[in-house]
Amino acid sequence: MRDASILLPAAWPPLHVTRMKQEKIDRINELGRKAKLAPLSPSELEEQNSLREEYMEYARAQLWGKEGKPKK
Repeated sequence: MRDASILLPAAWPPLHVTRMKQEKIDRINELGRKAKLAPLSPSELEEQNSLREEYMEYARAQLWGKEGKPKK
């Protein structure tokens, strides 16, 4: 079994992550639907990647908790 500290950055979890706003989640989904129909512009790709990273930080914080250990 791998040590979780190897997988996570040193400053984990980010303290600024509390709750992601529904508007941002809706925008991630909107950009995803749009990308299936046509290529996104460079600015939309940048926005999509930024929102996805923010969402992943939020999800990891929910999974690992403030102590950096898996929640039971």
